[in-house]
Amino acid sequence: MRAIVKFSKGEGVKYISHLDVLRLFQRAVLRAELPVSYSQGYNPHMLIGFACALPVGVISSAEYMELKLAQEIAEEKLSDRLNAVLPAGIAVLRVKAVPEAGPSLAAMIRAAKYELAFERMTEELAGLPQRVLEQDQIMIEKKSKKGVKLTDIRGMVRELSQQGNCLTCELTAGNEENLRPDVFWSYLKTLLESSQETPRICRTAQLILQDGMLCDAMELH
Repeated sequence: MRAIVKFSKGEGVKYISHLDVLRLFQRAVLRAELPVSYSQGYNPHMLIGFACALPVGVISSAEYMELKLAQEIAEEKLSDRLNAVLPAGIAVLRVKAVPEAGPSLAAMIRAAKYELAFERMTEELAGLPQRVLEQDQIMIEKKSKKGVKLTDIRGMVRELSQQGNCLTCELTAGNEENLRPDVFWSYLKTLLESSQETPRICRTAQLILQDGMLCDAMELH
C-alpha cells in the first residue's frame, strides 16, 4: 500500500528542521505499530519520504509525507493511529491511498503557495504585488548546491496578491527549481522604504504536475 499523508506543522514546532521531522515520523510509524515496508539490501531503510522541505521558521497547513506499507490499512485508521502518537504541533489532516506505480511525490512538485501575514497591512506593503509583477527581471543572490550565484527569480514568482493583512504568493518549488518564501521576503524587504516586522509565513498548498496541469498534491491519482 502506498499512502499520501497530509499534515500540519504549527508554531510550537516551526524551528524543527526537515531532518528532525523525518526522524519524528519514523519514530511515530514505529510507535503506531504500522506495517511499514523497508528497502532491500545490506542496510534496509524505512520507505518514507516527503514532498518538499519546509524552511525552518515557517509553519504549514499543507505538508506531505509518502509512506509504503506491507499491507492495506483503512485511511481513517492510519490517520488516527499516527495522530495518537504524534507530538503537539504536528497533526495528520488526511490520508489517501494512491497507486503503487508512478513517480514519487517529491519528483512531481512544481509550485507551493504561501501566506505572509502581518499585524497590519500598510499602503507600502499593499503596493508590493503590482511593483513585483510589473518587473521583467528580478536578480538576487541565491544559494544553490553549487554555491551562491546571481539568479533571475521573476519566473519563479507565479502569483502575488494582497488579501487583508496577508500577501499571498505562489512560488516555483521542487527538485528542478525552488524559491523559498523566506528568500522571497528578503527580496521584498529591499523594495520597502520603511522597516516592517517579519511576517508569519505559512505554506498553504503544494502543487504537483499531473496530466499536464498543476493540481493540489492530495489530488494525486
